[in-house]
Amino acid sequence: MYKLWQALEEARKLRWVELSHPLNNSSPYWCGIPEGSVELSKTVFDWGTPMLECLIQTFKFPGQFGTHIDFPGHFIKDAALSEKFGAEEGVFPLCIIDITDKVAQDPTYAVTTDDIMAYEAKYGDIPKGAFVALRTDWSKRWPDMDAMSGIAADAAAPLAVGRGRPIFIQGRLAAGPLQGQQVDGGEASAALSPQGQGGV
Repeated sequence: MYKLWQALEEARKLRWVELSHPLNNSSPYWCGIPEGSVELSKTVFDWGTPMLECLIQTFKFPGQFGTHIDFPGHFIKDAALSEKFGAEEGVFPLCIIDITDKVAQDPTYAVTTDDIMAYEAKYGDIPKGAFVALRTDWSKRWPDMDAMSGIAADAAAPLAVGRGRPIFIQGRLAAGPLQGQQVDGGEASAALSPQGQGGV
């Protein structure tokens, strides 16, 4: 048996966590995306067509839509885009900093250096090249656009990371700014891409 097959069999024994949301034409997204840029699940070939019995749908959406990879070139002119990255660069050690209890008390809470140091005290140093994810449970607001954007009557302003400043731990980037709906913004991509990596 191939080693990768064995690794897959071992991975299947673990608990898998689904982190994505289904996308449709009512899904919340950044208000700066031009109107008409999103058209999901449009049926262009339906059942009952004499030529061929099948279903074909088209999906039109911007590259920065839903959960996505933000390559450096999205916000840094002439920087690397997707064609510069191989499949092997899409797998990282995952570190999850959980601040759900603090966000429950204050929806505008921003992760701090202390939060990251507390994570490292419990789990060990964040390794170089790790994917650092922040758990806030803002995902539970999905798919309410107003709640995700912080403009609903009972909603707060979208969560910020480090109040707009990247956080470094011993020279390693531990977190950068992000928005409630996606990781965007010039400073965010610059902060998340010091070694040419993108943000997700």
